[in-house]
Amino acid sequence: EIQERKRFEAAIQLANRKHNTLSTITRHDILNQITAIVMYLSLVQETITEPPVLEHLHKIEQITELIQKQITFTQDYQNIGENAPQWQDVGMTIDEAIAGLDRKGVRVEKDLDRLEIFADYLLGKVFYNLVDNAVRHGETVTAIRFSYRKDGDDLVLLCEDDGVGIPEPAKEGIFRRKYYRNTGYGLFLSAEILSMTGISIRETGVPGNGARFEIRVPNGTYRPGLRKS
Repeated sequence: EIQERKRFEAAIQLANRKHNTLSTITRHDILNQITAIVMYLSLVQETITEPPVLEHLHKIEQITELIQKQITFTQDYQNIGENAPQWQDVGMTIDEAIAGLDRKGVRVEKDLDRLEIFADYLLGKVFYNLVDNAVRHGETVTAIRFSYRKDGDDLVLLCEDDGVGIPEPAKEGIFRRKYYRNTGYGLFLSAEILSMTGISIRETGVPGNGARFEIRVPNGTYRPGLRKS
């Protein structure tokens, strides 16, 4: 029975490897073709002057970019849980995640001591998405601040900005691949990454006063340095 189970598990692992390999190759080929489409669109736009035609070309470009984002999302989603969760320094992870991001002058402040949380190795994508969304959609954002507080046995990691915030009707939908200003994939992916180790995320900001994301980290999945009370 044990040998049969091992053979079954080995067969499943082989099938998964083949599936992942095929998916990776297919995505790579499709992205190459999309790159070619974008290049030819750019060339055509340089030779066209009629406003109606340019408008149609612009819409084609937007749709192409959305397809590109969707394909990239499938790659990121496939990678969730690919490697074992690990302890990660939150401040360092944030710095590494947003190092290449054009923040358009928006400050990113951290009050995290040496806080570590136990999370999927894609944790950096969570922080990248939060900062990227604030910069792109916050309109009046000048600063984004990461901090934390204790809540009973849990820890709440906060990401707050001073932008326009998120309307009440959109607060739940942003984590369910529904579209609120094209944030759906990134925030849905972030929630899935965090859930791998029992961490949850919600938006609790006041519309007009900025967005506030609360990441609840259960007891046992965070460790010092916590501030001394």
